[in-house]
Amino acid sequence: MKPFQTLTNIVVLLAAASLAAFGQTPKQQWTIGLQQKTQVQSAGEYKDNNTMVLESFTALCMEPSSSASFQVAGPETRANSQSSGKNHMIFHDQKAGLKANAGAAAEPFFVRAEGSITALTWIDGKFSNPILSGEINTDGGVGGNGSYSRQGLMARWDQGNNFYWFYVDFATGSYAILRSRFFGLMDKLPGSTGQVPGFKNTSSYFMEFQLQNDTMQGRIYELTPSGNKGKLLVQTGTVKDSDPFLTGISGYLSEPSLGRPFEPLHGSFGTITSTEQ
Repeated sequence: MKPFQTLTNIVVLLAAASLAAFGQTPKQQWTIGLQQKTQVQSAGEYKDNNTMVLESFTALCMEPSSSASFQVAGPETRANSQSSGKNHMIFHDQKAGLKANAGAAAEPFFVRAEGSITALTWIDGKFSNPILSGEINTDGGVGGNGSYSRQGLMARWDQGNNFYWFYVDFATGSYAILRSRFFGLMDKLPGSTGQVPGFKNTSSYFMEFQLQNDTMQGRIYELTPSGNKGKLLVQTGTVKDSDPFLTGISGYLSEPSLGRPFEPLHGSFGTITSTEQ
């Protein structure tokens, strides 16, 4: 089998069989606050007052990575909000999901390795016009020394693997709203891209992702020591999609960055909320 032409192509095709159908409940709200310290295998459920499904996928097959795990860690492991008193979820794989392509003029420049190429959550309920919010990079990367993965909020994911993803690339300091369509067609939506001011890959951020019919907007805030949103750093334009996905599952998604593609996948997040408008 030939290597895929983009990293995100790999992610979409490997994740295709992972989602189950959920019934839609209008005007609903879903939130989870990660109330206990626990270890969750790289494919499993975290159950509190609500249920969150966790998955990671290897670059070799559609099974979870054997070297990856999710862990609910306490506030003492949070990078810059240790006084928040809030637990958070850390995903880390010991092995890289991609390796360099040995061919001198080969395209693409990477081939599959062994570790994970995606880590994601999804939550119990479909949303049409949600405001999705959550904390990202809460542990500041491996050992607090910085992350090199893309991390962000995922909305309107359906069983055809159509979804929107508002993310920060911690290898480059850039952000974007990405639209994914089945068969690995992915586009950064015009008007949604830029650089995070004063970016540090050790910093935690608070994100909001708002969708209303065919329009969407993302916002990135500083994260205060109490674990809440602080100063507004980024507000994208109001982005329109001429052929929008109109309903789907909300969650968190982390993938390797093409800026540092051979780093093991790592991501961390705090409370996630999705509210139907």
